[in-house]
Amino acid sequence: MHFFSRFSCAMQPLSRYILTRGIFLSCALLVSALLMMVWAGAHTPDTRMLYEYADYTVTMAMAVMGAGLFGALAMEDMIRRAT
Repeated sequence: MHFFSRFSCAMQPLSRYILTRGIFLSCALLVSALLMMVWAGAHTPDTRMLYEYADYTVTMAMAVMGAGLFGALAMEDMIRRAT
């Protein structure tokens, strides 16, 4: 999390919390998709469903990352307007 040390004075703690948790959850989803694809092995008709699950998990990782970014941005804006 050295990347966020530059923003420590610029970001509010709650906004940073939302952003970091979104990043952690997105990384966890991407790792689980990778594990599904490794576990599936070669592309056969039997493993087609696992590849579809992995594709859906990657899509949801992007959605979680986007929601975390927009959520942190909205929280930062609300906090700055309130003070």
